[in-house]
Amino acid sequence: GRNVAPVEMALKLKKMGLSIIALTSLKHSESVNSGHPSEKKLYEIADVVLDNLGPKGDASFTVTGVAAPMGATSGIIGSILLHAVIIEAVSILAAKDKAPAVFQSINVESVQMEELTKAFMKYKGRIKHF
Repeated sequence: GRNVAPVEMALKLKKMGLSIIALTSLKHSESVNSGHPSEKKLYEIADVVLDNLGPKGDASFTVTGVAAPMGATSGIIGSILLHAVIIEAVSILAAKDKAPAVFQSINVESVQMEELTKAFMKYKGRIKHF
């Protein structure tokens, strides 16, 4: 949440009137300086902040004989948080009888490729490599 690119993008999108959802570690973000000329950090721009509760430096383990801590948790926790947001959004829409298309993994044996292909055809113009 301190790097120039995401802060710059968030500022531009905010200026366009869009809402910003930040996925970050507040503990880490609050302990570092912004790299952006505005001195803002992503969580300060966002309308909603999803705190991954990661430690400062995003490193969870130290190994004897190794100088730098390691074992980033942000990617794994971030993925879980984003899936939770998607599941909740689908649940809310389904409760309003507006459920979006949800596709079963093709790794499940019972998935009928013909049915999946037919479902994807509805979105053909929106899926780049179909």
